[in-house]
Amino acid sequence: MFQPAKSADVNKDAAKSTKRAASGAANSTDMVNNCRDTTNSLEGRKNGDSHEIHPDQIHPDLGEGGSEVRVEAVAKAHNDLLLQSSEWGTRLDAFEVAFEDLINRSRHNNIKIRGIPETRDEGPVQNLVLEIFRPLLPDIPEPRWEIDRAHSLSGGPRRNDERPRDIIVRFHYHSTKDAVVRKCRGTVVIYREKVLQIFQDLSPSPLLKRRQWKPIADHLRLNHIPFTWGHPFKLLAFHNEQTRALLPTGIQVDFFRQWAWIHQRE
Repeated sequence: MFQPAKSADVNKDAAKSTKRAASGAANSTDMVNNCRDTTNSLEGRKNGDSHEIHPDQIHPDLGEGGSEVRVEAVAKAHNDLLLQSSEWGTRLDAFEVAFEDLINRSRHNNIKIRGIPETRDEGPVQNLVLEIFRPLLPDIPEPRWEIDRAHSLSGGPRRNDERPRDIIVRFHYHSTKDAVVRKCRGTVVIYREKVLQIFQDLSPSPLLKRRQWKPIADHLRLNHIPFTWGHPFKLLAFHNEQTRALLPTGIQVDFFRQWAWIHQRE
């Protein structure tokens, strides 16, 4: 026959269940915290503060039976992954530099013209380009003015001539392109009473890097030190018959300190 449990026994069993639940919750919390700490360490590279870990840095209370071995395995796996990630990062940076250089070398003979109205009656764009630049450089012989192609950027004609599309011009001879760029740096080029802007045709990446290095370029201009941009991306400065190069991997303070342009701060 079924006998109902006594009240004291019920209370005792309930207390044991509550204690086990509380203990299980505490162990679960510890395990979650341990996993979170390990995950944060493994994700350190995302925040730029990746570093090797030692088995002692990982909580040892992950359970009984070979926990130390598992901890050492996790630490070794993390450190091996960190080393491999660093090596791949270095290779990826090298590939990025080579790819960027390849793109810009394919544009080596190009210039970009900004400001020519969309509505014009001069015929092919090549004829218009020659009409604009030939008077500026009369010493360049006729055969050296060969143009491979000239076209407006894609997107279709714009009705508003206040912001016309840029025109890309590819000269057959690099020397002609260089002469045009140098001449336009100190000359106001006007077409239909509008001032034109002449740029080198570069990919977005070096343009972004040049903007980031603008304080350096401004400092050189302030000290009347001539400089130029090189490929792959670097800055070349000329002073006292010496040339110094600043690379993306270089240290800017050391670059300036080579010629004592700035004083070393204590």
